Amino acid sequence: MIYYGRELMSRLVFDAKTGKRLGKVTQVVWDPTNGQLLGFRVGGPEQAEQVFSQAQIAAIEPGKITIIPGEGPFVPEAEPAGIGKLLVTDEGRHLGPITDVIFDFDSQQVLAYEVIREGKPLVIPVVLPIRETETQVVIPAEALTHAAPDLSALIAHRDPETGTIMFPLSEEPPPL
Repeated sequence: MIYYGRELMSRLVFDAKTGKRLGKVTQVVWDPTNGQLLGFRVGGPEQAEQVFSQAQIAAIEPGKITIIPGEGPFVPEAEPAGIGKLLVTDEGRHLGPITDVIFDFDSQQVLAYEVIREGKPLVIPVVLPIRETETQVVIPAEALTHAAPDLSALIAHRDPETGTIMFPLSEEPPPL
């Protein structure tokens, strides 16, 4: 299932075993250097902030997420990746601040970043290698070959059997 990170923000999170409310999703955490979803940061006014790995998520449903605490790999105290950082190509082209991340929950694969250009969204597929600095996420210029105002470029490259996005998106060299 494909999600925008913003779709999950503020969604209530519950313990799958006890039904206890654990808080709300405050941030999606991923590793931009390998394009993998790590998990979610969850907190609330009465709950200490916790980071849950993607493997601990039992279900994502409309309005809520259920978690199996204590199971699955530990997610280090990772800072949220990317949101607000400047997206830049390896050729130095500034694309704008990252406003969202789009990921495939089943494969744990980060599929694209969203930036706002001239008041409109631009979805830029993740093409590795990616480098992250304090203020920037640097992507290969070839990622712009399949940039689109929506998910259409990604959906067009879905594997018909598994539903996952096939990478690399293009065998063709990027336009000059």
